[in-house]
Amino acid sequence: MKLGMAMQEEIKKTLGRLAGASITKMGDVIIFTTVAGWLASSAAQIYGISVNKNYKHEQKKYMINQEVFDAITNICLYFSITKSLTMLSSLMVKTAKLAPKSIVDFMRRTNIIDNRGKLGFDITQARDFNKEGLRGKYNAFKCFADASAATIGGIVSSNIITPIVRNQVAAHRQNKYKAKLEKLSNNTEFTTLDNFPKAVNNPQQALPRHTFNDFKSRVLSI
Repeated sequence: MKLGMAMQEEIKKTLGRLAGASITKMGDVIIFTTVAGWLASSAAQIYGISVNKNYKHEQKKYMINQEVFDAITNICLYFSITKSLTMLSSLMVKTAKLAPKSIVDFMRRTNIIDNRGKLGFDITQARDFNKEGLRGKYNAFKCFADASAATIGGIVSSNIITPIVRNQVAAHRQNKYKAKLEKLSNNTEFTTLDNFPKAVNNPQQALPRHTFNDFKSRVLSI
């Protein structure tokens, strides 16, 4: 009973921290929830391949390795690009390089406008900043800027950079694996490549991703 109550309290605290982070660190919330989505999607793909009876062991080995590589590429590039952009965004807001009109007007009134955009300058530490009631406006603007940076970073990494990197490396791996299969031609199981994913025969053709339909029957039977 005590353990159940302790877990409930911990869940409440975690949700509270997430709610607080969503106010001032929306960029991080977007990044980490997206990474969690990538992990869940990749896990589903790997599970779908592993329980699919239409593939032989060697086929599953290749496709699972490919899926793991895709997941690592997707997550690493997404995280590095979006995190870099959100850090830059936060720095620009902190130094007031990016700032709403109310904060710029405040800087002019207090004669600190010359510090705008300088490294080491923190607008929140300015005298009378909190007295002017600017904290709420600052947090709201920072949240908007970070969320925008995370969104732009996600678009650039997921739709432009990741496909280029992934396809180039995948084509190299597919050619290498095709050569390996050809060396096994004396094995009756691999006398042809007809039963292997078509992407191996055509490196320019992306390896088909599996969907829930590939393994839902397996899940329902469990």
